[in-house]
Amino acid sequence: MTDKIKENIIKYAEKIIEQALSSETGDIITVRAAQGFYATKKGVSLTSLTEEDIQLVDSNKPDGYEVFAALYKERADVNAVILTHSHFCCKVADAGVNIPSVLDDMAQIIGPSAKVSKSAQPAAILKTMKGRGACLVPGMGVIATGRTVDEAFTGNLVLEKAAKVFVEAENLGGAKPINIVEASLMHYIFKKKYSKKDQDAKLNDIGKA
Repeated sequence: MTDKIKENIIKYAEKIIEQALSSETGDIITVRAAQGFYATKKGVSLTSLTEEDIQLVDSNKPDGYEVFAALYKERADVNAVILTHSHFCCKVADAGVNIPSVLDDMAQIIGPSAKVSKSAQPAAILKTMKGRGACLVPGMGVIATGRTVDEAFTGNLVLEKAAKVFVEAENLGGAKPINIVEASLMHYIFKKKYSKKDQDAKLNDIGKA
């Protein structure tokens, strides 16, 4: 099972590279495990990731992975957390601007908005991500969660697309966001109904270690 989880992490590392969501270093993929969580080692580029670059982290002694440990502890619905440094997300995060739901898939997967955390401290990130699938952190990047690695990866991908639309639309008078109530409802329905069967199948396929 451990090998399968590591293979899946490497698979999504390749997808992150393919979609240009990665920086040279600093991106981290983690997956919940019975004994804690598996995580790519800090400082290792996802472009050259091997199974030796993936370690098991003790949730009680996260040693540099405190944000991930906190998310797994507080969010029972989360089985994967991915940190990336995608271009437009980092640009918006460093500007300290929240991204409203400007796309349907953002509303469904992320929630009514993607907020910027006031700091990189676990407590601040947990608060910012309440009711949402991702958040932006200045100087750190974008953190996306999911019931599976696939969902966390999709969260990163969708948020970068939304950030690009948001930034580029500013030159045309600004993007028109989806009504916050409608966006919240879309997120609820997506999580509770439309994607549940698909995510459960993916979770059963890769296991949780």
